[in-house]
Amino acid sequence: MDIKTPIKNETLIVALGTALCYTGAYAYERGFCLFFGIPTELITVTPASIIYTVFLFAAFLMTLYMASSLPVLIASKKILKTNI
Repeated sequence: MDIKTPIKNETLIVALGTALCYTGAYAYERGFCLFFGIPTELITVTPASIIYTVFLFAAFLMTLYMASSLPVLIASKKILKTNI
C-alpha cells in the first residue's frame, strides 16, 4: 500500500470541507446583506464567520439525526413493552 494515497484522500477531504464551510459562510453573509439592504460588495468572510457556520451546520445535522432516530426509539419502546 502506498502511503501517499491516504494522504491525498485526506487532503482532498479537508480542502472540500474548507470550501464548503467558506461557501456556507458567504451564503449566510449574502443573505444577511440582502435582507437588510446592505450592498453585497461589503461582504467579508472572516474565520469567525466560518467557524459560526460550521457550528450552525453541525447543530442542524445533530437536530436532523435526533429527529430521524426518534421514531426508532418510540418503536423499540413499544416492542419492549409488549415482550415483557
